[in-house]
Amino acid sequence: RVPLHRAREKPGTTRLPVATLPKGWLLFEMAKPGGRPTFTANRKASLRSRDVLATFQQCRTPEEFFRLSFEKLSDIPPPTLAAVKEDVAKYFAETEVRTASLTEMPLSPFQRWCLRLQPQSQKRLSAVAREEKDSLVEFVPAWLQLVKQNLKQLVRVATGKRQHHVGRLHKTLQMIGDAMTSQDVDVATMAGKIIVALGRGVVRVSTEFQPFLWTWFSHSYGGLHVMESIYFTRVDCSLQQIPLIDFIITFSQGHKQDLFKDALPAKLASPFTFLSFVHQLLHISSSDQLPQLFGTESLVSKHVLDFALHYSGPTSAICDRIEAVTLLAKLWLCLPDQLELSPMATEAVLDAFKMACRDPRSPEVQIVSHAALFCLFDAAVHRQISSEFQFMIWDMLVFSMFGNRPYEHVYSFIVASFCKCLQHHFDVNLASVIEQMTRQVKTSGLVTVDIDLFLVLAQHMALDARQAVPLLQLLGQVVSSDVIYGREASIPFIVLLCRYKQEASVLIFLRDFSRSLIESLRATDDSSVLINRLAHSDYYKRVLSIEILAKILHLQEEEFQPLVVEVKKLLATTANLCLDVHSLDYFIPVESDGQPSEVQDS
Repeated sequence: RVPLHRAREKPGTTRLPVATLPKGWLLFEMAKPGGRPTFTANRKASLRSRDVLATFQQCRTPEEFFRLSFEKLSDIPPPTLAAVKEDVAKYFAETEVRTASLTEMPLSPFQRWCLRLQPQSQKRLSAVAREEKDSLVEFVPAWLQLVKQNLKQLVRVATGKRQHHVGRLHKTLQMIGDAMTSQDVDVATMAGKIIVALGRGVVRVSTEFQPFLWTWFSHSYGGLHVMESIYFTRVDCSLQQIPLIDFIITFSQGHKQDLFKDALPAKLASPFTFLSFVHQLLHISSSDQLPQLFGTESLVSKHVLDFALHYSGPTSAICDRIEAVTLLAKLWLCLPDQLELSPMATEAVLDAFKMACRDPRSPEVQIVSHAALFCLFDAAVHRQISSEFQFMIWDMLVFSMFGNRPYEHVYSFIVASFCKCLQHHFDVNLASVIEQMTRQVKTSGLVTVDIDLFLVLAQHMALDARQAVPLLQLLGQVVSSDVIYGREASIPFIVLLCRYKQEASVLIFLRDFSRSLIESLRATDDSSVLINRLAHSDYYKRVLSIEILAKILHLQEEEFQPLVVEVKKLLATTANLCLDVHSLDYFIPVESDGQPSEVQDS
């Protein structure tokens, strides 16, 4: 410690007698007009010095604590300091509330500061007003930091004198809680940490204070108002910085059911707002916070689940249905243990998804519902939810995909999602997809996105030879008869042939398929068809057959060579193929002896 006689005195400072100074103080005191001393030390008080702590320990009420905290900030201009102290005095001047019933709170000092910071319409701020506005913006973080460092003393004064503690506690919480609604993310984050620590400290003093915390939190001007203001003014990135979840957990302890069943739906007027707010809470909650937020029992999640199920039906507005369906999936992903305890709950959720996926009146709801089902399927594969629902959800998606085939935009989205899903998951039932695909192609033909699905199926690791043959048969019909998509479908067709070139069943199919193509060429070998080509659709099918035969003859794998030789011999006996420029003579030159020469690229 620096001896007192070695400490430097500032010019104009009046030294008080040593006997009047408390032992251990290193600060001099300047005698102010009126005889009231104040601190000096370059006009800035050390926030962690023993004298500051000792001074806060002398406070007996929250009003004294807050007034002293403002006085410790030396950067506040005197006019601003006077106004702030006046706000604090007005705020705590009302009669203390002695019971749990609350009356309407006056404007807290922070709310008054926000009003002062608002730009005055059609007026230019004076120099004094501008100085006050700038100082208010700058001193709030420093003030919160000072309150945080002396939080134990704030807990003490807020819980002292039992006959007055209710009103003091509520006003203290309100003063800090309003700072959480600040537009400054750092201010809101710091205020959130302070009020959470304050609530926990109050409960540590006595558990009797927990009902008083809930009373303030559930009131229209209290914690619910703070949460509503934060939700409507924050984007996702800044909302995650504010300890909103810890705030809810601390102040609603023992009242989670009342919060989600009554308080929140009453405060958030519209169903969409409530659904989106709960969804946001689930989104920003960690795995450790979720059991504390919704409780270990399933009663709280059941209330939220019933609310979402009610508004997922066709009688609700589209925006409500979209948010309800999204929340159902999020609830299942975040609280699988609670949801899967009741088979009726999971069955009700799946039925809600079925209804939403099959509603042609709302394409938006259909797309969102399918996206949610794909998320649930991915979670079942990774064992985030019970794996027993994996194949159930998969069958729902398969049948829903082909059920929505008449609706172009919905079907395109589902097929694109299937392609992405198949590229990441291999333990899936491809037989059901191929079976439904075969049925749909035979009845309604192909669309553009089907080619992408064919190619993904042809390359999928779970596809075996038994499933490849039906897929080859389907693609064979397309490449030989579909004028629009025949050439595009030949890509997955050749991919399958090369992948399963060693399978006897595939080689047998290819031999029979080639023979049927040659027979179709012989059956349509009529010069009138070729001369009047625009009048006969058989001409275009003939071209497709010749092209796919040419691609088969270009297969270089050793397993296909016996078949290639056989096809060449059959083609050599087919007359009049040279009548068309697209015939096989364009791809397979014929020698003078009538035998086909080596295959050359066109």
